[in-house]
Amino acid sequence: MARTRLVTGTLLAAMGLLGTSSSTLADTELGHQGDFGRHRLEDSGTRPGARCHYRTLSVDEHGYRLLLDRISVRPPRMRSIGETGRVGWRAVVQRGTGTPGTWATVARTRVQTARATAARPAEFERMALAIEARERTDELYRVLVRMRWYGSGGAVRGSARHRVDHHRTVKFYGKATQFGPCQGFEWAVAP
Repeated sequence: MARTRLVTGTLLAAMGLLGTSSSTLADTELGHQGDFGRHRLEDSGTRPGARCHYRTLSVDEHGYRLLLDRISVRPPRMRSIGETGRVGWRAVVQRGTGTPGTWATVARTRVQTARATAARPAEFERMALAIEARERTDELYRVLVRMRWYGSGGAVRGSARHRVDHHRTVKFYGKATQFGPCQGFEWAVAP
């Protein structure tokens, strides 16, 4: 009996830990306006919402220098407000130091639109943005996804804004997934 309680207690504790960490497994909602349908970003440690691609500036016996070259963003899953409707999204890249109030938009994609239904999400494609990063170790880059729902006349009926929290970094020495923004520039001593 004591063993059963121990196992049950351990399972409940593990489930509690999983429940607490689930909020860190997804994107961050930043606000909604007007009428909007069901939507979500696929953004987790195993399926990051964005990929940060780096180019190598130099590699020698002293170390390596990498600069962020482009960011590709996974599209949102969006359903219509009613039975059927037009929806759209765009990715926005911001540069900052990570402290509140320092983020500024440096790139944005075009708005990609498609038809969706209440039962089936729109079929969107991943979009990429070229980035003009600078050789400064304090600069970070994050991605916002802006979603829109359109009315019959083409006017925007509602919108949602989400921040991607997981990025896959693609560098000359491999790939890794990280929580939080991507570094714009990286310098490291050779091993």
